[in-house]
Amino acid sequence: MAAYNSVHIASSLSADQAEADDHMTGGLFTSRAVDNSRVLSAETVDELIDLFTKLRNERADLDYLDFHCHGDGGTLSLGREDFNYTHLAQFRDKGFESIFRPEAVIDFLSCDVAAAWFDEPDEDGELFLAEFAHIFLHRKGGRAIGRNKPMRYKPAYQPFFGPSFRGEGTEIIAEVAPGARYATLKGQYRLDSRRIRGQIATLKLFLTTALGLTSPSTPQPPANRNPHPVDILVAAILAVLPMFDPERAWRSLSYSLPRLEMAESDLRARCLRAHSSHCTKPAKPSKTFWSR
Repeated sequence: MAAYNSVHIASSLSADQAEADDHMTGGLFTSRAVDNSRVLSAETVDELIDLFTKLRNERADLDYLDFHCHGDGGTLSLGREDFNYTHLAQFRDKGFESIFRPEAVIDFLSCDVAAAWFDEPDEDGELFLAEFAHIFLHRKGGRAIGRNKPMRYKPAYQPFFGPSFRGEGTEIIAEVAPGARYATLKGQYRLDSRRIRGQIATLKLFLTTALGLTSPSTPQPPANRNPHPVDILVAAILAVLPMFDPERAWRSLSYSLPRLEMAESDLRARCLRAHSSHCTKPAKPSKTFWSR
């Protein structure tokens, strides 16, 4: 069994390797013991697979692993090649989960890696984080941590204090319980209730004001009452905004709808397997919502 319990993975860039070395060494009050740490490097996805294969074959027993490299939404820049969500299937079912101890932590010290662009599957940082956590931590449980905004690195102040890392955005955590089928996201944007309520309110305003539609939960305004000028202005802006980037708006719509259909099919399949009386076909939208 390997004698170390923490690993720092750096890209092929010398600055990233120096940062990883600095993080490993640290200071008197903040460092991990150097004898129990290793700095490793990979500049392509194949080299990263080889790196984890070596850790598995050495019977590494890690409680901590991090990445030191540039990042973007769901992407790590390894130097010669970018590593993103589409590559993760190559890491599954290779026994890499045996590398980690219970409640191990994988920390992505990279800018924007947890940022989510929902119209681009390979730039969905939250999906990347959740899938990565499940692949490597599903056996004994643990957490993968990323940020959706830039990271700031502050070098160590020898001999007392090690380096520090400060994220400007939200810390997104993908947590996996031992044996779980999925990771649970915390701090994420995808299902943030405030974002969803805001988008629902915006859509409702657009429909009721710009298109003259009414919702069963919203009283029908008197026929002789004109919309407020501010409402008209907001609805007009919302209607015009997609025109500035119609291609991206269309990609977002065409990407989202199939995923919703797949989610609905998966939910129905789960309901059938569970034989639950609560799983029923969704009700059709009320006609009054879509009527003039």
